[in-house]
Amino acid sequence: MKILLVCQCFYPETFRVNDICKELVARGHEVTVLAGHPINRTTGRFWEGYGKGKRCEDTYEGARVVRAYNSERHHDPIHLILHYFSFWFFGNRKAAKLAKEEKYDAVFVYQLSPVFMAFPGIKVAKKQNIPMVIYTLDLWPDSAVNAGGMNFGPVVKWLQGRVNKIYNAASKILVSSSEFKNKIVAMGHDENKIELYRQYCEDSYKKLERNPEDPIEKELPDGFRIIFTGNIGTSQGIEHVVDAAAVIKEKGGFDDIKWIIVGDGRNMEAVQQRAKEKDVTDRVIFTGRKPMEDMSRYLAASDVALMILREDPLFDITLPAKIQSYMACGMPILGCVKGETASVIKEANCGVVSNAISGNALAEAALSMYNMSKEELAKMGENANAYSKAHFDRKKLMDRLEEVLGEVQ
Repeated sequence: MKILLVCQCFYPETFRVNDICKELVARGHEVTVLAGHPINRTTGRFWEGYGKGKRCEDTYEGARVVRAYNSERHHDPIHLILHYFSFWFFGNRKAAKLAKEEKYDAVFVYQLSPVFMAFPGIKVAKKQNIPMVIYTLDLWPDSAVNAGGMNFGPVVKWLQGRVNKIYNAASKILVSSSEFKNKIVAMGHDENKIELYRQYCEDSYKKLERNPEDPIEKELPDGFRIIFTGNIGTSQGIEHVVDAAAVIKEKGGFDDIKWIIVGDGRNMEAVQQRAKEKDVTDRVIFTGRKPMEDMSRYLAASDVALMILREDPLFDITLPAKIQSYMACGMPILGCVKGETASVIKEANCGVVSNAISGNALAEAALSMYNMSKEELAKMGENANAYSKAHFDRKKLMDRLEEVLGEVQ
């Protein structure tokens, strides 16, 4: 098949769309990617070597990559809005050109935020009268209202109109969360064209045995290691980790409980400052960003993996990709989450979920896992790995994606 894959965020940004593209090419499909210029999520600026007039066409793992201009993201509302709308505008222009250059069999939209990134895909699908499959990983307008603060009646109504237009144009809607499906059906869309399609875990995440000789063992502090990996933004609520460490310190003892934060992001400095103010820098350790291919080793060197999101109605209906990564690595999970993510942890019987999203509740849940035997933790890890194989298997999910792209012909 000739597939046009549309996603504003693409390599060198680290989203699973990169792996899906690579796998589709490996399976013999001819893939063209329509993407924006990559943004460094920490600085909000273009990755080095990219930007207006730079590397507008490239290749990635055998796929042709065409870049439409999008403005830098920065960290203020005006630049964020410009970043969102610029890809819609310039992406439509690139899409019109692509539609004239080559005939595709299907359009596949990997939809993160903003939802507007789907419009260039719609343009090609309509011009060539071909099906469009959209994979919805961020639900709008909920995301814009809850996370973006766009809670203004006329704006919400306008956003809802754009979202409905996108869903109406799609031949098939794949969703990463069962609650997403419920929400989209409630908007008035046909449930028969909506399918739950979980995110899979990249091959780099795998269960490893703990290796005392691994240099990572010496890099990390001794003790009971609770590890978090990934972006440190406002959505993750890492401030609750600092508060939990302070609560445990006040109880006295438990000096060997160490919170390992692997990653970086725009909220990292604020959280580090909070750790200094609460005098827990010896308990909350920030390693900075590490290569993705090393994440399995960092997890194997730890006792428990932390899944945390700040309290937000949007996050209650979301299943973050991080949960798949932790489960694939066979990690017992400490959850400071609600909604679908909490339900999955409980269904898999692979960890402990705090009774609230707060420092106090997280401290209590962490202590309960600290007091478990090695055998109990190991069993939770086995359960996580088994659940991953049953529900998040990469091959099974890629097989299904191929079927969907073929069925909508």
